[in-house]
Amino acid sequence: MPEYKAPFLKEKFQILNFSDFILNYYTKAKNQEHANLLLLLYLTGARPSEITLLKRENITIEKKYIRIIFQTKKRRGYAERLILIPLASEQIKALADYLTSKVFPKEYIFPSFARLRNPRKFLIKLNEECGIGYTIDGMFYPFSFYFFRKNILTLLAMNGADVIELLFFKGASLEFIFKSAGYYIQYSREIAEKIAKILEKIIKS
Repeated sequence: MPEYKAPFLKEKFQILNFSDFILNYYTKAKNQEHANLLLLLYLTGARPSEITLLKRENITIEKKYIRIIFQTKKRRGYAERLILIPLASEQIKALADYLTSKVFPKEYIFPSFARLRNPRKFLIKLNEECGIGYTIDGMFYPFSFYFFRKNILTLLAMNGADVIELLFFKGASLEFIFKSAGYYIQYSREIAEKIAKILEKIIKS
């Protein structure tokens, strides 16, 4: 299983420490499980399927990082990828405590989420409950889980991540290099800042 290169962690991944955006909504979740689910999605850009499979045995707390091995179901077994989250804020340290509060190695981190038939719909509903979305003509539209995933990729691309690093973070295969993560390399520096400013205005309005 590949791991991040040291320069990648030092120079680029540090931008994922935390965000005022997610901090504003972190406390609005109905319970601790939902709040930590929301935070973990933002910090990792994980797929719903990866979150549902996440167990205590997949998580290790190191000196400066939360080390998480995400698994994705494939035709033959599982594919794995590693995410390291810097312990750079009190909220992330609280997340680390929550993730390691499970006693048994095989215990699901988010048990109620793991039992859902349609986790994607649940995430949209959770965003709606926490007010994570945008308003047009008085109508509120919650962000889907893709908002978290694509937002992180754009941030990484803006900070110089190469296409291989983005592919690894996204968990995509090399055959999708130009269809998937390649987009963020080609266009992020031209339009990402404009998109970020537009989203910022929408969120603050």
